[in-house]
Amino acid sequence: MNKTVIITGASRGIGKAIALKMGKEGFNVVVNYASSDEKAQEVVDEIVKNDGRAVLCKGDVSRAEDVEKLFQFTKDTYGEISTLVNNAGVLILGELKDFEDESFDKVFNINVKGVFNTLRCAA
Repeated sequence: MNKTVIITGASRGIGKAIALKMGKEGFNVVVNYASSDEKAQEVVDEIVKNDGRAVLCKGDVSRAEDVEKLFQFTKDTYGEISTLVNNAGVLILGELKDFEDESFDKVFNINVKGVFNTLRCAA
């Protein structure tokens, strides 16, 4: 198999689990993350340790230019992209009355605009 998957938010949680599974299934795995350098490297190391293929690509999915770099990096590294897993997301807990505009913007930009940015590049 020579299929390639980009997984956003793949440094921990559900994204990590998906990355590890896809690595075991023989996919070339691109571990995308925004800030957890060490955690993301651990995911890649575990995939490679189990005879898989994986690379890191740091980038914020809420930024179109970062997503364009993610897709170009993936194409340059592995060629065709066969699968995209939109996993990146944030959750800010608290009462609505206390929710700041900056918090709303962060949630919207990552959870909604990030999906738009990746789907646009995938298209």
